[in-house]
Amino acid sequence: MSWPDVAILIPTYNRAAIVRRTVQLLREHLHYSGHVNIIVGCDGSDDTPDALQRLSDPDLRVLTSPSSGLGANVNRLMRACGCDFMLSMDDDHHLIAPLSLDRHVAKLMRDESAGWIHLLMEARGDEHFDSYKFTATLDGSHYWRVDWNSPEHFIMSFRPHLFHRRWLEVYGWVPEGLKTGQTEYLYAQACKARGQQGSAPAVLVPLSAYGFDHWAHVGESWNKRGL
Repeated sequence: MSWPDVAILIPTYNRAAIVRRTVQLLREHLHYSGHVNIIVGCDGSDDTPDALQRLSDPDLRVLTSPSSGLGANVNRLMRACGCDFMLSMDDDHHLIAPLSLDRHVAKLMRDESAGWIHLLMEARGDEHFDSYKFTATLDGSHYWRVDWNSPEHFIMSFRPHLFHRRWLEVYGWVPEGLKTGQTEYLYAQACKARGQQGSAPAVLVPLSAYGFDHWAHVGESWNKRGL
């Protein structure tokens, strides 16, 4: 089997130490039979670019565009990656246990009706993501296929996820010019409305969902930071 490249996309804002450790842990714990590039979009004005360059990782790219906002930052990363398969995540989710992408990439390769696979599904008390609000049907032996009519608002979430470029062809790009929380919420609602129309790539959840035994949320969320 020929494995396609995967690009890891990480938008960040003034969290040099945190995102540097994010990259280090991805290199330590993320496993994939193909090639993985990491692209970090720096939206702030601190020393994040210098901190990342000191990692001397030949497959790490750093893009800078201060004060562009989350939507523009994410869109810039997706346009720059040149890959059909993208793993997008917040800058402050640390991967603390081994996680292999092979099965998930293979699923998106062979199933064109799927577009998005969550890599973090478990919620804590201070998070907005409530997995119990999902309804889903079994999709083969490894996944749940989420029903777009589920009451959960954030069926699409910027938490760690793997997606195929076909997602963008149907759901479009992330809205720009908004505060961080508004960006995620409005895009989630737009995707939900489009998904409810039918004939659109589905969101999948692994049956053995990854939670905070795999990920540590180490930074303050966007609302606590006032972004």
